[in-house]
Amino acid sequence: MYLQFKKKEEKNETQIIDDEPPAPIAKSSGLITRSDLIRSSIIWGFHAQGAYNYERMQGIGFAHAMTPFFKKFYQEESVEMSQALQRHTGFYNTSNQFAAAVTGLIGAMEEQKYLGAEGMDEEAITAVKTSLMGPLAGIGDTVMQGILTPLLLSFFIGMSRGGNVLGPILYLISMTVIVLGINHFSFMLGYKKGSEAILTLLEGGLINRFIDGAKVMGCIVIGGLVASYVTVKTGIIIPGNTPFNLQEQFFDVILPGAIPLLLTLGCYKLIDKGLSTTKVMLLLIIVGIIGSLTTILAV
Repeated sequence: MYLQFKKKEEKNETQIIDDEPPAPIAKSSGLITRSDLIRSSIIWGFHAQGAYNYERMQGIGFAHAMTPFFKKFYQEESVEMSQALQRHTGFYNTSNQFAAAVTGLIGAMEEQKYLGAEGMDEEAITAVKTSLMGPLAGIGDTVMQGILTPLLLSFFIGMSRGGNVLGPILYLISMTVIVLGINHFSFMLGYKKGSEAILTLLEGGLINRFIDGAKVMGCIVIGGLVASYVTVKTGIIIPGNTPFNLQEQFFDVILPGAIPLLLTLGCYKLIDKGLSTTKVMLLLIIVGIIGSLTTILAV
């Protein structure tokens, strides 16, 4: 959840709708160069969780990312530099890539504070920083950890199972390019466009449609993985004049992947009921041992 504060409109005043794109937070002072922005973006991308701890989380990493800005504003080892760094070592925790927009935005706000912009004080900067970290964490964690990483892993693991050494190499390259690309784009968006662009991203339907589409794609991929990689067969043979092999003469004919599907749905149901994944794995081991000894399950 996040709050967006808007100025109250005066009574009997016609509302004017501005169709122009959001303006930058303020004009650049010329002190911050493109190389400074790239350096700050790279520092955040690689060191966001540097010195990560349970008291301040990413606070030290965030302060580190602000150093290219502060070195242009304040003298080394000055009181102003010390105060600025200490202010940004406070508690901060979010998704690294998408929340790079917050890092860029705060850098722009620090620049305007140095120039003496009205209302740009320490409290305002801290308020914006802390209020945006939550919403962007929700989007970033959903896209990166819940959708993108499992999809890429499922694809390249399948490639690697055939003995193709390019599987892990291509996964590493793909993830690096995507992560650094999102990090750089988000950082520049925050610095150049300001908070309005970030709020537009949060409020707009595009990001939600993207997440919904990726979830559907993820379900399709997971379904394919179950059919390809989960192998469970029954060894039950019903005696008679002509022995009836339940696996070959029933399941393989009617629905070849019935048992793997039922096993997967059963595991999902147990986890949905609150059983931990560790306990589910132990239960699978026990079922596998008993099934093998009783020939209920077969290789």
